[in-house]
Amino acid sequence: MPTSFIMNRILDIPFAMSALLYGLSNIYSAVHEHHKKVAGYIIGAIALLVFLFLIYINLLVPDKIVS
Repeated sequence: MPTSFIMNRILDIPFAMSALLYGLSNIYSAVHEHHKKVAGYIIGAIALLVFLFLIYINLLVPDKIVS
């Protein structure tokens, strides 16, 4: 797989992740002080799962179904 093809397929990942992190950090700032540690782990897990899902969609799912 050429490098330019890979770069073209993953360019939307930084934009999606920055939007997700912005939204999740807003939710994290509203969490009560006693629950911040657990909320941080949950938010980190959500961000990691979304990141891995975007990598999977962009690199492993074909653009066209060849018949």
